[in-house]
Amino acid sequence: MTTPDEVQTRGPFIAEYSGVGRFTFADDRLSEDARFWIGQAHNGNIVICYDESMSAYVFANLFSPLRSFSGLTTSGLYLETNDRLYTISQQSLQSDESALRTIVLASEIRLTVTEPPAITGVRYGLTNFLFDGTEACDSEPRDRQRVLRLKLDYLGKPAVGYICKIPSYSSARKTLHAVGGIQVTAELVVDLSLSEITGDDCDRIADVLCRVLSVARGTHIAWIYKVSLDSTGNPVAHVHSNNVTRNYHSLPLLSDNPEDAEPTRVFAETTFPAYLEKSSEYMLDRGSLDTYLEAKLGVLGQEYLEMSALKLTVAMEMLAHAYLRAKRLEGYETIMPPDDFQNCLQDLETVVEGCLTAKNLKPKTARRIAGRVKELNNAPFKDILDQLFKGIDLNVVRSSKNAMGDAELFACCRNSLAHTGQFLSTTRPPGKPCPFAQGSAGNKQAYFFMQSLVDRVFLRLLDYDGPYIDWRNPNDPKRRMHVKE
Repeated sequence: MTTPDEVQTRGPFIAEYSGVGRFTFADDRLSEDARFWIGQAHNGNIVICYDESMSAYVFANLFSPLRSFSGLTTSGLYLETNDRLYTISQQSLQSDESALRTIVLASEIRLTVTEPPAITGVRYGLTNFLFDGTEACDSEPRDRQRVLRLKLDYLGKPAVGYICKIPSYSSARKTLHAVGGIQVTAELVVDLSLSEITGDDCDRIADVLCRVLSVARGTHIAWIYKVSLDSTGNPVAHVHSNNVTRNYHSLPLLSDNPEDAEPTRVFAETTFPAYLEKSSEYMLDRGSLDTYLEAKLGVLGQEYLEMSALKLTVAMEMLAHAYLRAKRLEGYETIMPPDDFQNCLQDLETVVEGCLTAKNLKPKTARRIAGRVKELNNAPFKDILDQLFKGIDLNVVRSSKNAMGDAELFACCRNSLAHTGQFLSTTRPPGKPCPFAQGSAGNKQAYFFMQSLVDRVFLRLLDYDGPYIDWRNPNDPKRRMHVKE
């Protein structure tokens, strides 16, 4: 069964299978055995086309939802899906009106040989990761022989492997730089024979490596398929997974040029164990990292710059509060201990209300203002940022009489965006110096100042202090040797 015309617009496909299989319905009934075609696209989407007789489909019940699919491919692989299937179309075939073609999206498919042998290696297909290799690898074809060799610390156990370019890497790289989109560009190869991990650890290792490489490249990197290998290097099992992918957009902290090949290796090996240790406490898998990566869309024209800057403030707030909570710094959110302030609160409210009514303010207005006295004990966001920067050993510009420091300036940018939806360069508070120009030029200056600071915070939280690209001035990005400085 060749690629059906109905799904051509969802391709091109990086993997295709055909054979005979059947659906299982939610009520445990089975459809008839019929021909199928399955393909996975570069963005991870998995499409199933299944042809059956119209009479059999009507008998199966038009409204019964699908639960799973299983079958046998023409190459002899046993195929099954998980329990998440979504029907997107059903129509009769032009060549045979008595037959019905069902097109379904699946979230994952697994293919195995009948009796799989022991697994000694796993290959993962990575989207949107551009790189240059650090050393030769005899096991890879000559046109992609230089690989990025890695030795990762997985919970105290070494995980050894490398990343290699796929055969079409050059054209995929040109496509990403020209028009963006999603392309499978590389494969992560985990060598179990040289590692102290098990096959069950590999998915988590691939997940975390994709996350830290996403930070390095400034774009979302994910794996969408894996191939398990036997001792001779032959594939014995395949998994295609519709993991979350995003269009390529890159403001990299480490580039894909040859001079950053070795720094990328060092970055991955340094930040990998740090991510494993801190991902839960710092919510790296629960929004903070994805918010930070998506914040880079605006400068590339993929969303409003104000929206991207707001995402930077959200990411910074999440990281700051998570870090200070993790360090168990009591009272970091308040100026004085909450119990001590509570003891003063009633007297403060009485004094404020009395002062305002003495100035002939209406009693209702005076009570409303006095009711907000409890907010006086909230620590300014600037103070929270100062504690964060000090805790992660990040050197920043401090405030002076004539200029705002980095913490105060970021807090002012955040307040302007949160309360007015506009950049500080637009609102320009009276009596305060604003380092940004007026208009759209100033908006970009403010955005890149915020991005540069959040970049450095992420790098330090992941225990990295090596070379990186500072985008504070996008017209002249600087390569700096240390994040702390």
